[in-house]
This record gives sequence, structure tokens and C-alpha cells, in this order.
Amino acid sequence: ATLGWFEEGRLGRSIGDWEGYCSAAVPKGQGGNAWGGLRNAAITLRDFGPVELLRRPRWSLRYPRERLISALPLLLSAPRSVSSKALRPLALPEGASCSDAAEGFLRLWRRYA
Repeated sequence: ATLGWFEEGRLGRSIGDWEGYCSAAVPKGQGGNAWGGLRNAAITLRDFGPVELLRRPRWSLRYPRERLISALPLLLSAPRSVSSKALRPLALPEGASCSDAAEGFLRLWRRYA
């Protein structure tokens, strides 16, 4: 509840639910300058590969830390199953397990946090 309140204040609007929040269209405050999208696409290409760049172009234009910020609320609220919406920013395949999601999150966390 507290994170939702803070994020609604930061965004200046309601976030609805965490599924909607877990979208590349919702900025998480890791923007940057005008060259940020190009730089972020290069980071995605380097760290996630060309398939991810093509599969999820909107995520590819965001700094990878935004992937973590987006997925965390869904991961924390789903102890037995993980939403496919949380798997996308983590670059995991549909149907990945909670364990896979946690490992993927922590791998990215160590790199970008």
C-alpha cells in the first residue's frame, strides 16, 4: 500500500493495479537525457541480446533498472505463481516458475542496482 501511495504521488495519477504498473509505458524515474533510449537499446543488446531487443522494443528503450522496479511489486505479491506481466521485464519466457523469476530478478539486481 505504501509503495502504491508513493508511486501515485510521483506519477501524479492513479496506478490502478500492479499489473498495469508493470509496463514499459509507465516511467519509473530512471529516464535520463534525450540519448537515453539509444543508450538503453545498446545496453539491452549487450546484456539481453538481439532477440530481446526485437521481442520487447519498449522495454529495450528503458534503462534495465526500470525492469526491476516494474516487476518487484508483482513478484512480492505472488508467492506461488508469477504473473506473465512480471516475466516480461525480466526477459523470462512465459510460464517461468516463481523460482526462475526470483533468480532472474536477483541476477539483474546484482547488475543494475
